[in-house]
Amino acid sequence: AMHDSSARDPPPRCHPDTRKAALDTIDTFVEEPDPDKTVMWMNAPFGHGKSAVIQTAIETLRASGRGHRVAGGFFFGRDKEGRDKAHYLLPAILYQVAHNIPGMYEHVNNAINADPILPSKSLEAQFIPLLVVPFLHHPTSTHTPTVFIDGLDECDTPAAQCSILKLIADVVSIHRIPLQFVVASRPEVHITRSFKMSPLSSITRSFKLDDDFWCMKDYFRKEFDKIYESRPDEMSATSQPWPSDKVVWDLADRASGQYLFASTIINF
Repeated sequence: AMHDSSARDPPPRCHPDTRKAALDTIDTFVEEPDPDKTVMWMNAPFGHGKSAVIQTAIETLRASGRGHRVAGGFFFGRDKEGRDKAHYLLPAILYQVAHNIPGMYEHVNNAINADPILPSKSLEAQFIPLLVVPFLHHPTSTHTPTVFIDGLDECDTPAAQCSILKLIADVVSIHRIPLQFVVASRPEVHITRSFKMSPLSSITRSFKLDDDFWCMKDYFRKEFDKIYESRPDEMSATSQPWPSDKVVWDLADRASGQYLFASTIINF
């Protein structure tokens, strides 16, 4: 289902002033595309609020006049019939792409008119005609919009989940389609394995939606801010935030909740 689908009404959302670090991380990924890291994987066990974070991220982008940054979104779920079927993913995404990316409607419409039963075919059969071909006929965009996929682990089978990840890898690493992907799921063994395999392993930023990660991220930011403020002369030519959010994100991920590692970095 899409982020504004009646099947999810009312959708889960983050409470005001919560999950700020997670939302900021996604916002930075969307706003500052890195050609070497075009996929983000947010993982956490059941009940950690992944869907609320993705929903809020999309709504925040749209509400702040940055809807053009959102190519589309799809929320898998086993509570409603059809929401767990892999073959609904691409048609739903392409419907949104056609309306969200200027000039894409004609190309998507042509693909469907050429084969009206495409939406009912397998994910693999849909991939080239529904996604690759329309983008090949579309002029290069000045920005790289993001596709949000939530609840990947709730797609009908592990094989289908892995197929979706393979298609994502093909989109950005083989066909070089100007899209980014934010994927949210539980850290199931087969999903984790897929993200650790090439090419996803080299193009993905991963983070756990848990307190350890965010506490560590906040720790690094506060300590670096102290260093910045304590050395006004040395930092006068350096703009904030220092260091960048991407650097802080990488350090928090590497620390894995170990404050000894974090304090060593700060004291160095």
